[in-house]
Amino acid sequence: MTDWAAQLEDLGIGTLVPAVYARFRPAVIDGVAFFLDGLSAERLGPILDDQAALPENAGPAERLISIARHSPVLHKLGQVLARDRRLSGDLRAQLQTLESMPAGWTSEELCVWVQRELGPAALADVAFPEPPLAEASVAVVLPMEWRPSGRVPRRGVFKLLKPGIEARLAEDLALLQRAGPWLDRRCAQYGLPAIAYADTFDTVRQLLAQEIDLGTEQAHLLRAAKTYRGHTDIVIPELFRALSTPRLTAMTRVDGRKVTEVGGLPTATRERIAALAVEALLAVPVWASDDMAPFHADPHAGNLFLTNDGQLGLVDWSLTGQLSKRLRVDLTQLALGAVCFDAARMTATVADLAVAPVDTPAVRRIADQSLSRLVQGSAPSLDWLVGLLDAMVLEAGVRMPGDLLLFRKMLHTVLGVVQDVAAGPVADGVLVRCFLQRFAAEAPMRAMAPPFWRGFDTHLANADLWQAAAQAPLALLSAWNRLVR
Repeated sequence: MTDWAAQLEDLGIGTLVPAVYARFRPAVIDGVAFFLDGLSAERLGPILDDQAALPENAGPAERLISIARHSPVLHKLGQVLARDRRLSGDLRAQLQTLESMPAGWTSEELCVWVQRELGPAALADVAFPEPPLAEASVAVVLPMEWRPSGRVPRRGVFKLLKPGIEARLAEDLALLQRAGPWLDRRCAQYGLPAIAYADTFDTVRQLLAQEIDLGTEQAHLLRAAKTYRGHTDIVIPELFRALSTPRLTAMTRVDGRKVTEVGGLPTATRERIAALAVEALLAVPVWASDDMAPFHADPHAGNLFLTNDGQLGLVDWSLTGQLSKRLRVDLTQLALGAVCFDAARMTATVADLAVAPVDTPAVRRIADQSLSRLVQGSAPSLDWLVGLLDAMVLEAGVRMPGDLLLFRKMLHTVLGVVQDVAAGPVADGVLVRCFLQRFAAEAPMRAMAPPFWRGFDTHLANADLWQAAAQAPLALLSAWNRLVR
């Protein structure tokens, strides 16, 4: 039996984990080893062949990426981490190759798959003028032109599931389901917090299963079109229902380039693009009026396009999450607790967010630590919120609902993409501006609203504002006490 852990250690895979998370390195190595050991011989063969073909001096990042290309789950994980500034620049550059890769099939091969799905009659109105555009974790994208009788021709693309991807993803997801309990049993050995890895991995597994459900993605596309109607700077692909099936999505083509390919553009233009991404991906869902607000849960740079007209194209809606009104209210209360230096409010809010009883002293300790950082020069920024949520999960073992886990992951990705587009705290300024716009718009309604009603888009009741105003002197005193400790 291959000792994968020893081989991965020899390759230096552990060094890819940032120093701040050094205690997780043994678990990461053993986790990848567990994954490789569980793959079938048919899957392992190409992985080993590619490893043998790499130069002898290939680094750990290059070798890990080579493995990830053969696994839908590891491929997706790589896309998620590709813009994470906590990782080394070399590793991020390697991971970014997973955002969109050259297709491994010809147009002729893909046309055969399309015909098999739609039948020869449906293709009578379709032309394939260009080679495949790109290959992603589970699908490949083929340009086409649809010429329905009596109508103006439409430029579009077919998104097709890769051959055999269902079986490969099913094998990966089964391993992911087994990896959670395996890590739970070994927490003490690694000296890691007991954070219900089994439940967390099961949530991730269920979400990744959406990747091959193109019928669900088509429903997401239709809903996204409604959500962003009126946002003229944001482009959502239009679904071609007549040419779509559960294994094939036909939609308009979004022409442009990855949103991070902004070299040579003026600083003001880059900041506008970054601000547009923050507004589209964060502000719109967070301050939506709906009881359930959908959000794009896979906003890596390969899914965000700067169009030729300067708009932001949001593509690949296979993976989405839903922010309930209650979740958005709790996130707002968490931010309000920070502004008021109210650790008790933050602790109670985290307990309300969690899907299981929390370790209250541990949660309170992390809330106090996060507030102490604020008085030492930080601000209640998006970075601060992401760090707080991370600490609650990793240090206090808080079990969060699946959509909040997905949103937390999305925040990491968006922050990384925005920082690669424009330097500086663009995200915080955009969110403050959007909040103030919505707050101003709802001001006339507040005069007639019940004190504790949080139906506003900002999710703040009048009573919340009165309490915050009353706490202002205490907040200043609390900040001073933390500063002089």
